[in-house]
Amino acid sequence: MVKHIFRFLAAAIALSLPLSPLGARAESSLPSLKAAAVKQPVLESRAPASSGPGVESLNLPPVMFADEGVVGNSIAKVLDAAQSTLDIAIYSFDYRSLRNAITEAAERGVRVRLIINAGTAYEEGKKPSADIEAMEKAGVQIRTLRGVANYYRGIQHNKFMIADGKIMQSGSFNWTKSADTSSSENVLFISDPATIKAFSGYFRFMWAQAHAIGKDVSEYAPPPADEELVSPLADASIEFNGEAFPAASFSPLGKTGETLARAVNSASKSIDVAVFSLNLYTLVDGLIAARKRGAKVRIVSDYMQAVGKSQIDGTLKLLEAGIDMRINDGPSEAANEGNMHHKFAVFDGALVETGSYNWTHGAETRNFDSLVFSAAPEVVEAFQGEFEKLFAASTKLKASLIREKIKEREEKAAAKAEAK
Repeated sequence: MVKHIFRFLAAAIALSLPLSPLGARAESSLPSLKAAAVKQPVLESRAPASSGPGVESLNLPPVMFADEGVVGNSIAKVLDAAQSTLDIAIYSFDYRSLRNAITEAAERGVRVRLIINAGTAYEEGKKPSADIEAMEKAGVQIRTLRGVANYYRGIQHNKFMIADGKIMQSGSFNWTKSADTSSSENVLFISDPATIKAFSGYFRFMWAQAHAIGKDVSEYAPPPADEELVSPLADASIEFNGEAFPAASFSPLGKTGETLARAVNSASKSIDVAVFSLNLYTLVDGLIAARKRGAKVRIVSDYMQAVGKSQIDGTLKLLEAGIDMRINDGPSEAANEGNMHHKFAVFDGALVETGSYNWTHGAETRNFDSLVFSAAPEVVEAFQGEFEKLFAASTKLKASLIREKIKEREEKAAAKAEAK
Protein backbone atom coordinates (compact mmCIF):
# COMPACT_ATOMS: atom_id res chain seq x y z
CA MET A 1 0.00 0.00 0.00
CA VAL A 2 2.78 2.44 0.93
CA LYS A 3 4.45 2.28 -2.47
CA HIS A 4 1.15 2.96 -4.21
CA ILE A 5 0.49 6.00 -2.01
CA PHE A 6 3.96 7.34 -2.83
CA ARG A 7 3.36 6.63 -6.52
CA PHE A 8 0.11 8.56 -6.45
CA LEU A 9 1.59 11.44 -4.45
CA ALA A 10 4.39 11.82 -7.00
CA ALA A 11 1.96 11.90 -9.90
CA ALA A 12 -0.36 14.26 -8.07
CA ILE A 13 2.45 16.71 -7.35
CA ALA A 14 3.56 16.60 -10.99
CA LEU A 15 0.04 17.36 -12.19
CA SER A 16 -1.12 19.48 -9.23
CA LEU A 17 -3.97 17.09 -8.48
CA PRO A 18 -5.71 17.94 -5.20
CA LEU A 19 -5.63 15.09 -2.71
CA SER A 20 -8.31 13.99 -0.32
CA PRO A 21 -7.28 12.35 2.98
CA LEU A 22 -4.80 9.45 2.84
CA GLY A 23 -3.84 10.21 -0.75
CA ALA A 24 -7.18 9.24 -2.33
CA ARG A 25 -8.06 11.01 -5.56
CA ALA A 26 -10.21 14.10 -5.13
CA GLU A 27 -13.50 13.75 -7.00
CA SER A 28 -12.96 17.10 -8.70
CA SER A 29 -9.69 15.95 -10.28
CA LEU A 30 -10.60 12.80 -12.15
CA PRO A 31 -13.79 11.09 -13.20
CA SER A 32 -14.77 8.40 -10.74
CA LEU A 33 -13.54 4.94 -11.65
CA LYS A 34 -15.96 2.07 -11.49
CA ALA A 35 -15.01 -0.42 -8.82
CA ALA A 36 -14.69 -3.91 -10.23
CA ALA A 37 -15.28 -7.00 -8.16
CA VAL A 38 -12.04 -8.57 -7.00
CA LYS A 39 -11.59 -12.28 -7.45
CA GLN A 40 -9.23 -13.15 -4.64
CA PRO A 41 -7.08 -16.10 -5.65
CA VAL A 42 -6.90 -19.26 -3.65
CA LEU A 43 -3.39 -20.55 -4.15
CA GLU A 44 -3.16 -24.24 -4.81
CA SER A 45 -0.98 -26.17 -2.39
CA ARG A 46 2.13 -27.46 -4.09
CA ALA A 47 3.87 -30.68 -3.29
CA PRO A 48 7.57 -30.70 -4.25
CA ALA A 49 7.86 -31.64 -7.91
CA SER A 50 9.52 -34.82 -9.01
CA SER A 51 10.83 -36.03 -12.33
CA GLY A 52 7.58 -36.97 -14.06
CA PRO A 53 5.97 -36.19 -17.42
CA GLY A 54 7.58 -33.21 -19.13
CA VAL A 55 6.17 -29.81 -19.99
CA GLU A 56 4.74 -31.09 -23.27
CA SER A 57 2.23 -33.16 -21.27
CA LEU A 58 0.70 -30.08 -19.62
CA ASN A 59 -2.82 -29.11 -20.61
CA LEU A 60 -2.55 -25.32 -20.44
CA PRO A 61 -4.93 -22.77 -21.94
CA PRO A 62 -3.29 -20.64 -24.64
CA VAL A 63 -4.33 -17.43 -22.84
CA MET A 64 -5.03 -16.53 -19.21
CA PHE A 65 -6.10 -13.28 -17.57
CA ALA A 66 -5.27 -12.37 -14.00
CA ASP A 67 -8.87 -11.41 -13.22
CA GLU A 68 -10.19 -14.84 -14.22
CA GLY A 69 -8.06 -17.15 -12.13
CA VAL A 70 -4.72 -17.71 -10.51
CA VAL A 71 -2.12 -17.24 -13.23
CA GLY A 72 0.69 -18.03 -10.81
CA ASN A 73 -0.57 -21.59 -10.36
CA SER A 74 -0.33 -22.29 -14.10
CA ILE A 75 3.18 -20.84 -14.32
CA ALA A 76 4.16 -22.98 -11.31
CA LYS A 77 2.92 -26.09 -13.13
CA VAL A 78 5.34 -25.37 -15.97
CA LEU A 79 8.21 -24.81 -13.53
CA ASP A 80 7.35 -28.06 -11.74
CA ALA A 81 7.28 -30.04 -14.99
CA ALA A 82 10.60 -28.73 -16.34
CA GLN A 83 13.23 -31.47 -16.64
CA SER A 84 16.33 -29.88 -18.13
CA THR A 85 16.32 -26.07 -18.50
CA LEU A 86 14.46 -22.96 -17.39
CA ASP A 87 15.34 -19.55 -18.82
CA ILE A 88 13.44 -16.68 -17.17
CA ALA A 89 13.55 -12.94 -17.93
CA ILE A 90 11.48 -10.89 -15.52
CA TYR A 91 11.17 -7.27 -14.46
CA SER A 92 10.11 -7.80 -10.84
CA PHE A 93 9.70 -10.83 -8.60
CA ASP A 94 8.12 -11.42 -5.20
CA TYR A 95 5.77 -14.37 -5.80
CA ARG A 96 6.67 -16.89 -3.10
CA SER A 97 5.07 -19.95 -4.71
CA LEU A 98 7.01 -19.29 -7.94
CA ARG A 99 10.22 -18.80 -5.98
CA ASN A 100 9.65 -22.17 -4.32
CA ALA A 101 9.00 -23.85 -7.67
CA ILE A 102 12.21 -22.37 -9.10
CA THR A 103 14.37 -23.43 -6.15
CA GLU A 104 12.92 -26.95 -6.28
CA ALA A 105 13.66 -27.14 -10.00
CA ALA A 106 17.28 -26.14 -9.40
CA GLU A 107 17.61 -28.62 -6.54
CA ARG A 108 16.42 -31.51 -8.72
CA GLY A 109 19.06 -30.71 -11.35
CA VAL A 110 17.30 -28.36 -13.77
CA ARG A 111 19.63 -25.65 -15.06
CA VAL A 112 17.85 -22.43 -14.13
CA ARG A 113 18.98 -19.04 -15.45
CA LEU A 114 17.16 -15.89 -14.41
CA ILE A 115 17.64 -12.33 -15.70
CA ILE A 116 16.02 -9.66 -13.55
CA ASN A 117 15.97 -5.89 -13.84
CA ALA A 118 18.86 -4.44 -11.84
CA GLY A 119 16.64 -1.85 -10.17
CA THR A 120 14.24 -4.43 -8.72
CA ALA A 121 16.72 -7.14 -7.69
CA TYR A 122 17.87 -5.36 -4.55
CA GLU A 123 16.37 -4.09 -1.34
CA GLU A 124 17.47 -0.83 0.27
CA GLY A 125 21.21 -0.69 0.76
CA LYS A 126 21.80 -2.74 -2.41
CA LYS A 127 21.24 -5.99 -0.58
CA PRO A 128 19.75 -8.71 -2.81
CA SER A 129 16.11 -9.40 -2.01
CA ALA A 130 15.22 -12.44 0.09
CA ASP A 131 13.83 -14.17 -3.00
CA ILE A 132 17.05 -13.58 -4.95
CA GLU A 133 19.17 -14.87 -2.07
CA ALA A 134 17.03 -18.01 -1.66
CA MET A 135 17.21 -18.83 -5.36
CA GLU A 136 20.97 -18.25 -5.55
CA LYS A 137 21.47 -20.50 -2.54
CA ALA A 138 19.54 -23.26 -4.35
CA GLY A 139 21.86 -23.01 -7.36
CA VAL A 140 19.87 -20.71 -9.64
CA GLN A 141 22.14 -18.68 -11.94
CA ILE A 142 21.01 -15.06 -11.63
CA ARG A 143 22.14 -11.99 -13.54
CA THR A 144 20.87 -8.41 -13.58
CA LEU A 145 20.33 -6.20 -16.58
CA ARG A 146 19.46 -2.57 -17.10
CA GLY A 147 18.37 -0.87 -20.27
CA VAL A 148 20.67 0.78 -22.75
CA ALA A 149 20.53 4.19 -21.05
CA ASN A 150 21.54 4.99 -17.49
CA TYR A 151 20.30 3.25 -14.36
CA TYR A 152 17.32 5.53 -13.85
CA ARG A 153 15.94 5.31 -17.38
CA GLY A 154 16.60 2.07 -19.22
CA ILE A 155 15.27 -1.17 -17.72
CA GLN A 156 15.05 -4.91 -18.35
CA HIS A 157 11.28 -5.06 -18.70
CA ASN A 158 10.65 -8.51 -20.23
CA LYS A 159 8.26 -11.01 -18.64
CA PHE A 160 8.86 -14.40 -20.26
CA MET A 161 9.98 -17.92 -19.43
CA ILE A 162 11.15 -20.85 -21.59
CA ALA A 163 10.94 -24.39 -20.21
CA ASP A 164 12.99 -27.23 -21.74
CA GLY A 165 12.98 -25.35 -25.05
CA LYS A 166 9.46 -26.73 -25.63
CA ILE A 167 7.02 -24.29 -24.07
CA MET A 168 7.21 -20.62 -23.17
CA GLN A 169 5.15 -18.04 -21.33
CA SER A 170 4.89 -14.39 -22.34
CA GLY A 171 2.55 -11.47 -21.68
CA SER A 172 2.26 -8.49 -19.33
CA PHE A 173 2.46 -10.50 -16.10
CA ASN A 174 5.26 -9.72 -13.64
CA TRP A 175 5.96 -12.55 -11.23
CA THR A 176 4.47 -10.70 -8.29
CA LYS A 177 1.54 -11.38 -5.99
CA SER A 178 -0.04 -8.03 -6.88
CA ALA A 179 -0.08 -8.99 -10.57
CA ASP A 180 -2.34 -11.92 -9.69
CA THR A 181 -4.59 -10.04 -7.28
CA SER A 182 -4.73 -6.32 -8.06
CA SER A 183 -3.93 -5.66 -11.73
CA SER A 184 -5.34 -6.39 -15.16
CA GLU A 185 -2.80 -8.77 -16.74
CA ASN A 186 -2.44 -11.44 -19.39
CA VAL A 187 -0.20 -14.42 -20.13
CA LEU A 188 0.22 -16.61 -23.20
CA PHE A 189 1.56 -20.15 -23.26
CA ILE A 190 3.30 -20.81 -26.58
CA SER A 191 4.64 -24.05 -28.06
CA ASP A 192 5.51 -22.83 -31.57
CA PRO A 193 9.14 -23.95 -32.22
CA ALA A 194 10.15 -20.90 -34.29
CA THR A 195 8.87 -18.45 -31.68
CA ILE A 196 10.59 -20.35 -28.88
CA LYS A 197 13.83 -20.46 -30.90
CA ALA A 198 13.71 -16.70 -31.39
CA PHE A 199 13.06 -16.02 -27.69
CA SER A 200 15.87 -18.44 -26.79
CA GLY A 201 18.23 -16.43 -28.98
CA TYR A 202 17.01 -13.21 -27.38
CA PHE A 203 17.62 -14.67 -23.91
CA ARG A 204 21.20 -15.62 -24.83
CA PHE A 205 21.63 -12.14 -26.29
CA MET A 206 20.60 -10.56 -22.95
CA TRP A 207 22.45 -13.09 -20.80
CA ALA A 208 25.74 -12.20 -22.50
CA GLN A 209 25.28 -8.55 -21.51
CA ALA A 210 23.90 -9.09 -18.01
CA HIS A 211 25.96 -9.01 -14.82
CA ALA A 212 26.21 -11.18 -11.74
CA ILE A 213 24.38 -10.18 -8.58
CA GLY A 214 26.39 -7.60 -6.66
CA LYS A 215 28.32 -6.23 -9.64
CA ASP A 216 27.44 -2.55 -9.90
CA VAL A 217 27.54 -1.29 -13.47
CA SER A 218 26.15 2.20 -13.98
CA GLU A 219 25.59 2.01 -17.71
CA TYR A 220 25.08 -0.54 -20.45
CA ALA A 221 26.10 0.07 -24.04
CA PRO A 222 23.47 -0.27 -26.79
CA PRO A 223 23.32 -3.90 -27.89
CA PRO A 224 24.48 -4.86 -31.37
CA ALA A 225 22.01 -6.07 -33.97
CA ASP A 226 21.69 -9.84 -33.83
CA GLU A 227 20.44 -11.67 -36.90
CA GLU A 228 19.98 -14.82 -34.82
CA LEU A 229 16.93 -13.17 -33.26
CA VAL A 230 15.31 -12.41 -36.59
CA SER A 231 15.96 -15.46 -38.75
CA PRO A 232 13.74 -17.99 -36.89
CA LEU A 233 10.79 -15.62 -37.18
CA ALA A 234 10.89 -15.80 -40.97
CA ASP A 235 9.43 -19.30 -40.58
CA ALA A 236 6.63 -18.04 -38.33
CA SER A 237 5.33 -15.01 -40.21
CA ILE A 238 1.65 -14.12 -39.86
CA GLU A 239 -0.39 -12.72 -42.73
CA PHE A 240 -2.73 -9.82 -41.96
CA ASN A 241 -4.43 -7.63 -44.57
CA GLY A 242 -1.72 -8.29 -47.12
CA GLU A 243 1.16 -7.66 -44.70
CA ALA A 244 3.48 -10.22 -43.10
CA PHE A 245 4.15 -9.87 -39.38
CA PRO A 246 6.73 -11.76 -37.31
CA ALA A 247 5.53 -14.05 -34.54
CA ALA A 248 7.62 -11.93 -32.15
CA SER A 249 9.58 -8.70 -32.00
CA PHE A 250 12.25 -7.49 -29.60
CA SER A 251 13.63 -4.19 -28.36
CA PRO A 252 15.85 -2.22 -28.12
CA LEU A 253 16.81 -3.44 -31.59
CA GLY A 254 14.75 -0.65 -33.13
CA LYS A 255 12.12 -2.59 -35.09
CA THR A 256 9.27 -3.22 -32.65
CA GLY A 257 7.65 0.21 -32.87
CA GLU A 258 7.97 0.10 -36.64
CA THR A 259 6.31 -3.33 -36.75
CA LEU A 260 3.48 -2.18 -34.48
CA ALA A 261 2.97 0.90 -36.65
CA ARG A 262 2.55 -1.38 -39.68
CA ALA A 263 -0.18 -3.28 -37.85
CA VAL A 264 -1.93 -0.01 -36.96
CA ASN A 265 -1.64 1.21 -40.54
CA SER A 266 -2.89 -2.12 -41.95
CA ALA A 267 -6.10 -2.24 -39.90
CA SER A 268 -9.18 -1.23 -41.88
CA LYS A 269 -12.11 -1.89 -39.53
CA SER A 270 -11.14 -1.64 -35.87
CA ILE A 271 -8.26 -1.20 -33.44
CA ASP A 272 -8.82 -1.99 -29.77
CA VAL A 273 -5.87 -1.09 -27.55
CA ALA A 274 -5.44 -1.89 -23.86
CA VAL A 275 -2.05 -0.51 -22.87
CA PHE A 276 -0.60 0.64 -19.57
CA SER A 277 1.29 3.53 -21.13
CA LEU A 278 1.13 5.18 -24.56
CA ASN A 279 3.44 8.01 -25.62
CA LEU A 280 5.24 6.80 -28.77
CA TYR A 281 4.05 9.39 -31.27
CA THR A 282 4.49 7.12 -34.28
CA LEU A 283 1.71 5.00 -32.78
CA VAL A 284 -0.36 7.94 -31.49
CA ASP A 285 -0.36 9.48 -34.97
CA GLY A 286 -1.06 6.08 -36.53
CA LEU A 287 -4.16 5.60 -34.37
CA ILE A 288 -5.43 9.06 -35.31
CA ALA A 289 -4.85 8.31 -39.00
CA ALA A 290 -6.70 5.00 -38.63
CA ARG A 291 -9.74 6.78 -37.25
CA LYS A 292 -9.64 9.32 -40.07
CA ARG A 293 -9.74 6.54 -42.66
CA GLY A 294 -12.82 5.04 -40.98
CA ALA A 295 -11.49 2.44 -38.54
CA LYS A 296 -13.16 2.27 -35.13
CA VAL A 297 -10.43 3.02 -32.56
CA ARG A 298 -10.92 2.41 -28.83
CA ILE A 299 -8.29 2.72 -26.11
CA VAL A 300 -8.12 1.74 -22.44
CA SER A 301 -5.10 3.00 -20.49
CA ASP A 302 -4.05 3.07 -16.87
CA TYR A 303 -5.49 6.23 -15.35
CA MET A 304 -2.22 7.33 -13.70
CA GLN A 305 -0.38 7.03 -17.00
CA ALA A 306 -3.06 8.66 -19.15
CA VAL A 307 -2.89 11.91 -17.17
CA GLY A 308 0.80 11.60 -16.29
CA LYS A 309 3.51 13.96 -17.46
CA SER A 310 4.92 11.72 -20.20
CA GLN A 311 1.56 10.80 -21.75
CA ILE A 312 -0.88 13.65 -21.16
CA ASP A 313 -0.09 15.54 -24.39
CA GLY A 314 -0.63 12.39 -26.44
CA THR A 315 -3.83 11.68 -24.53
CA LEU A 316 -5.16 15.10 -25.54
CA LYS A 317 -4.25 14.52 -29.21
CA LEU A 318 -6.14 11.24 -29.23
CA LEU A 319 -9.22 12.72 -27.54
CA GLU A 320 -9.28 15.76 -29.82
CA ALA A 321 -9.21 13.38 -32.79
CA GLY A 322 -12.47 11.89 -31.52
CA ILE A 323 -11.02 8.60 -30.27
CA ASP A 324 -12.93 6.95 -27.42
CA MET A 325 -10.28 6.67 -24.70
CA ARG A 326 -11.03 5.32 -21.25
CA ILE A 327 -9.14 4.90 -17.99
CA ASN A 328 -8.99 2.00 -15.59
CA ASP A 329 -6.96 1.07 -12.53
CA GLY A 330 -7.25 -2.70 -12.54
CA PRO A 331 -9.65 -5.01 -10.71
CA SER A 332 -8.66 -4.09 -7.15
CA GLU A 333 -11.30 -2.30 -5.07
CA ALA A 334 -8.64 -0.84 -2.76
CA ALA A 335 -7.61 2.73 -3.59
CA ASN A 336 -4.25 3.00 -5.38
CA GLU A 337 -3.68 -0.76 -5.24
CA GLY A 338 -4.17 -1.82 -8.86
CA ASN A 339 -3.03 -1.10 -12.41
CA MET A 340 -4.49 -1.58 -15.84
CA HIS A 341 -1.23 -3.28 -16.78
CA HIS A 342 -2.14 -4.96 -20.08
CA LYS A 343 -0.10 -4.21 -23.20
CA PHE A 344 -2.21 -5.67 -26.00
CA ALA A 345 -4.13 -4.68 -29.11
CA VAL A 346 -6.64 -6.41 -31.36
CA PHE A 347 -6.63 -5.38 -35.03
CA ASP A 348 -9.77 -5.92 -37.14
CA GLY A 349 -10.78 -8.70 -34.76
CA ALA A 350 -8.19 -10.87 -36.52
CA LEU A 351 -4.70 -10.13 -35.15
CA VAL A 352 -3.46 -9.76 -31.57
CA GLU A 353 -0.22 -8.36 -30.20
CA THR A 354 0.79 -8.58 -26.55
CA GLY A 355 3.85 -8.81 -24.35
CA SER A 356 5.90 -6.59 -22.07
CA TYR A 357 6.16 -3.77 -24.62
CA ASN A 358 4.34 -0.58 -23.63
CA TRP A 359 3.62 1.74 -26.55
CA THR A 360 6.29 4.18 -25.37
CA HIS A 361 9.51 5.82 -26.46
CA GLY A 362 11.29 4.11 -23.57
CA ALA A 363 10.16 0.63 -24.63
CA GLU A 364 11.39 1.31 -28.14
CA THR A 365 14.75 2.93 -27.46
CA ARG A 366 15.92 2.20 -23.91
CA ASN A 367 14.35 -0.97 -22.54
CA PHE A 368 14.74 -4.67 -23.12
CA ASP A 369 11.17 -5.57 -24.12
CA SER A 370 9.34 -8.05 -26.31
CA LEU A 371 5.97 -8.76 -27.87
CA VAL A 372 4.27 -11.54 -29.79
CA PHE A 373 1.70 -11.52 -32.59
CA SER A 374 -1.00 -14.15 -33.01
CA ALA A 375 -3.83 -14.74 -35.46
CA ALA A 376 -4.98 -17.97 -33.80
CA PRO A 377 -8.79 -17.71 -33.51
CA GLU A 378 -8.90 -18.84 -29.87
CA VAL A 379 -6.27 -16.24 -28.92
CA VAL A 380 -7.98 -13.42 -30.81
CA GLU A 381 -11.36 -14.34 -29.34
CA ALA A 382 -9.96 -14.38 -25.80
CA PHE A 383 -8.33 -10.97 -26.10
CA GLN A 384 -11.34 -9.42 -27.82
CA GLY A 385 -13.52 -10.65 -24.97
CA GLU A 386 -11.12 -9.26 -22.38
CA PHE A 387 -11.09 -5.90 -24.13
CA GLU A 388 -14.89 -5.67 -24.28
CA LYS A 389 -15.16 -6.46 -20.58
CA LEU A 390 -12.43 -3.98 -19.69
CA PHE A 391 -13.82 -1.23 -21.92
CA ALA A 392 -17.30 -1.55 -20.39
CA ALA A 393 -15.87 -1.27 -16.87
CA SER A 394 -13.68 1.77 -17.62
CA THR A 395 -14.34 5.49 -17.29
CA LYS A 396 -14.46 7.72 -20.35
CA LEU A 397 -11.92 10.54 -20.53
CA LYS A 398 -12.87 14.03 -21.70
CA ALA A 399 -10.59 16.42 -23.54
CA SER A 400 -11.75 19.30 -21.31
CA LEU A 401 -10.34 17.57 -18.23
CA ILE A 402 -6.98 16.95 -19.93
CA ARG A 403 -6.77 20.58 -21.10
CA GLU A 404 -7.39 21.67 -17.52
CA LYS A 405 -4.58 19.46 -16.25
CA ILE A 406 -2.18 20.71 -18.92
CA LYS A 407 -3.05 24.31 -18.03
CA GLU A 408 -2.41 23.61 -14.34
CA ARG A 409 0.95 22.07 -15.22
CA GLU A 410 1.96 25.06 -17.34
CA GLU A 411 0.90 27.53 -14.64
CA LYS A 412 2.92 25.65 -12.06
CA ALA A 413 5.98 25.64 -14.32
CA ALA A 414 5.60 29.38 -15.01
CA ALA A 415 5.26 30.17 -11.30
CA LYS A 416 8.33 28.10 -10.52
CA ALA A 417 10.36 29.85 -13.23
CA GLU A 418 9.24 33.27 -12.00
CA ALA A 419 10.20 32.39 -8.43
CA LYS A 420 13.77 31.80 -9.57
